[in-house]
Amino acid sequence: MFEAQFHYAGWFSLDVRVLATMALFAAALAVLSLALWGKQRRWDEHLVGFLAIFVVGFCAVWFVTDAAGAPTPIRVETLFPVP
Repeated sequence: MFEAQFHYAGWFSLDVRVLATMALFAAALAVLSLALWGKQRRWDEHLVGFLAIFVVGFCAVWFVTDAAGAPTPIRVETLFPVP
């Protein structure tokens, strides 16, 4: 009924040190860019700007580390078929 070749499981590892470093870098980027260009705004505009710059910066750092071959926070250790 079900073919075993289409059912896979695996071990994934999460490196919290790399994840924390990437998050701190993205947060620092967001705070510094808002400090330079976000003068005389309301608090909600600062919050939305921080979140937008943080997400873009975090994704950019993730893609750069992935392209450079550096360790990424989530790695696939092994994949194996499940009967």
